[in-house]
Amino acid sequence: MNVTVLLSLEGADPEISRCVNVDSAMHLGHLSAVIDAAFGFSGAATHLYTQGEGGFRKLYTAHPGPGELSETAITVGDITPMTYIYDPTANWNIAVELLGPTQLDAPTPALVDAAGPDIVEATHGPAMMTKFRIEARRIAAGLAPNMEITPLLLSYLPVMSPERILQRLTVADPVAVATRISLAAEELFYGEEFAKAPFNQADLAEEFEEFLNSRPDLREIIQTDPEADRNPTLLTAVADFFDSRLGEFEDLANFPQTPPHLMPDFPGAFEEPTMEDVVRDLMEIFLEPVKLTAKKGQLPSAVVQEISDVLNITSWYSRPTETSIPAVHQVRKLLEGAGFIAVTSKNTLEVSDLGFDLLNAIDMTGVFIPEWARGFENAFGETLWRESLTTLGNMFNLGTEYGIENKLGRMPENFSDVVTLLLGLLALDNSAKHMEITAEARRMFGRMLSFYEHGI
Repeated sequence: MNVTVLLSLEGADPEISRCVNVDSAMHLGHLSAVIDAAFGFSGAATHLYTQGEGGFRKLYTAHPGPGELSETAITVGDITPMTYIYDPTANWNIAVELLGPTQLDAPTPALVDAAGPDIVEATHGPAMMTKFRIEARRIAAGLAPNMEITPLLLSYLPVMSPERILQRLTVADPVAVATRISLAAEELFYGEEFAKAPFNQADLAEEFEEFLNSRPDLREIIQTDPEADRNPTLLTAVADFFDSRLGEFEDLANFPQTPPHLMPDFPGAFEEPTMEDVVRDLMEIFLEPVKLTAKKGQLPSAVVQEISDVLNITSWYSRPTETSIPAVHQVRKLLEGAGFIAVTSKNTLEVSDLGFDLLNAIDMTGVFIPEWARGFENAFGETLWRESLTTLGNMFNLGTEYGIENKLGRMPENFSDVVTLLLGLLALDNSAKHMEITAEARRMFGRMLSFYEHGI
């Protein structure tokens, strides 16, 4: 039997709620995955359910302790009003109300209604989201920003125009919410099927270790190759091993063929690239002269794709052009404006003498600050870049160690374009709960602020 459940975030303004149809036999553990998907929670934090009040309150958790109950001990069809608490250290409290059986005979879980925006999890509660929405409305209206709120707002939701930020904090896309819920349902189903698979993960790890011991050539690669994680021989051997093992079992075609925790642990494996790595990779593209197109003097599509790959930007074009991917054009203007690459009389683009100095420098992002500044101005225009740098300084307090005070100012209209490129360059990082600046970019942009302020 299917039932309808209303989920309402307590203390939200405007209202944030989701109405879903689920199977009445679903236990609370599975319902939590549906709730997380419905509101946009990452699922990385812990959660619990409370039911009743005072001394009669019951707690349902994934790993029950003394006096607590397992969230698998009760099904949705049997619940009375309760509260789902996501991340007990924050203030995400969601009222869970069973509205009753539904007459709709359709696959579940299914979204019925989505009111209000998705959660911005890093704000730790609806109160800060409300403050952000009020400030976003002020900025969208062209009012002077509140510098106690705006820098924090932009660090959480930076790659958007003010109007888009306001929309993000006001409404959710029902299609996106429904899609997340369906994906969560698939993960629950396949997760259970994977748990029933006729092998033990510890045994598989032991088999993998024995496999490596039987291949001295692979052990040598792991011990001697500084980029072993990119070595084609090793990658092929590891892929073949897991394909052969997991392929032995039926109905496992949809599961990951190489569980991350079973991948080899060797020095240098899975090291995160840095901003300097990206700059070096971009510069090395032009070590061999790149022939520009005859008519427009643009980069050939193969080079455009190569730059897109370095920036980790997906191209939707079979033959991408320099103008079809703005970040690629901006990278060219950045490196050209800085003088690191130059167009020759043969209509080729290649590394300049200054560019070779950059490649040979010990610190590629901490030196040549005037050149980098000219490059960014060439990529975005002097006004937009300087305003963007000021905004970055406010967001991340970049000028303190250089004796520069933060300057108030309105967020540039096309700031999102700047942020998009900085993400590709690994100057900014949005993999955490909110936007952060990398160490290399903090040093570069701090010195650039000092260059603009003091000429040094």
